[in-house]
Amino acid sequence: MAYSYVHEEGKRFQKMSKTQSSSEKRISVKDKEAVKVIASVAMLFLACLSFSHIPGLAMYMIPEFSLDGYNKDLFHLLYTFKFNLDAHQ
Repeated sequence: MAYSYVHEEGKRFQKMSKTQSSSEKRISVKDKEAVKVIASVAMLFLACLSFSHIPGLAMYMIPEFSLDGYNKDLFHLLYTFKFNLDAHQ
């Protein structure tokens, strides 16, 4: 008895979903705008986080790039940008 009830509910749900899917295929303007806002915030967040990796990559690729090396001024400049653009918790 319980199986037939669940089976009938499943059929009813399938009918409802078929009728709703054809009428709700379009994405509303509010949904499109929400997706744009969320994508923009995510891209801004990733851009800010990417600056924190640049000094480490520079230290790996340039041997003179260190705190007391030949490029110490560039080192301080990049770490200043890293500190200012880093996402603080």
